[in-house]
Amino acid sequence: MPLQLLERIDARFAAGNAQEALERACPGRVILDLGAIDLRQTMWSLPVVDAFRARFPGAVFEARGPDPQRALVAAHLPDSPRTHPALTRPIVIVSFSPHPASRVRVHEAQGTLDLVLPRALLGTRAGHECVRCVEPAQALGLDPSPLAPSLQLPSWRRREGRALARSLTRRAGGPLVALLPGGDATDCWKTEHFRAAALELQGRIGGVALQWGGDAPIDRSIRLVERQHPCVLAALLSQCAVCIADDNGWAHVAAAVDAPIITVHGATDPDVSGPVSRWSAAVWTTEGECESCENSTGKRRCLRCLAPGPVTDIAEKLAAERWPWDRLARWLP
Repeated sequence: MPLQLLERIDARFAAGNAQEALERACPGRVILDLGAIDLRQTMWSLPVVDAFRARFPGAVFEARGPDPQRALVAAHLPDSPRTHPALTRPIVIVSFSPHPASRVRVHEAQGTLDLVLPRALLGTRAGHECVRCVEPAQALGLDPSPLAPSLQLPSWRRREGRALARSLTRRAGGPLVALLPGGDATDCWKTEHFRAAALELQGRIGGVALQWGGDAPIDRSIRLVERQHPCVLAALLSQCAVCIADDNGWAHVAAAVDAPIITVHGATDPDVSGPVSRWSAAVWTTEGECESCENSTGKRRCLRCLAPGPVTDIAEKLAAERWPWDRLARWLP
């Protein structure tokens, strides 16, 4: 029997009806629609995914959307049985939206409850973007805590990552250093800077440099093939002594698997959009350093003015804090 259509409501002020509808649904199946958000926003939304899992422990969860978002969230979810008696119950579709001005839309029709969870309106709360991502879920009575994303990979994917790490370090030994460039755009660090930082860091701590992403190859680094499964790459990042990255999606994946990560920031604000992790650090230039730079545009900081030296120094400190656990983790279950 079709349920009553509910009016659109604002998640900040009038989520009571949505919360009541969500509790009344008692779903047997929860579909997570990730098609409208990127990889970075997907990592920020993991606490919301965990909150839905805690609210509906007997439901079957399914992730939909493009890879690598779908593959990583599907791996994060527990294995669901092929047949489940709860499948006869209503379906909840949770759509994650990147648009801050959207509202939480709740309607029920033909036994399906459709929830659109956008970021909360800009300015409703100061702080990191991950806080804004969970505000609509909090308005629905869910408890997405802790706010720091934590990506849980299945044991067999972790074993594949450990095996790949051992094969990459069999010859050179030592730690793994992951380089995660975003490309050659003006808001990305120069390939030459990544190369200089990697060479200097290898001279200090040894090991092997891995490259994932970027338009140009980085000298004396192993460029990972693009056909590698996203979950294996995430497991490999967890084995690294340190990761150096632009503020891109894979930097947030590294933080979610608890890998030491240092991000370089230009136009992006690390206090608003940087990776959230106990092993994370951020480096950026000041506006004054870019005043005479041809790449500078007004008050926008220029990432290309950031020298490799400070990045290498902080990366070495992060790698030292992780030693020797990064190497022991390759052999532990």
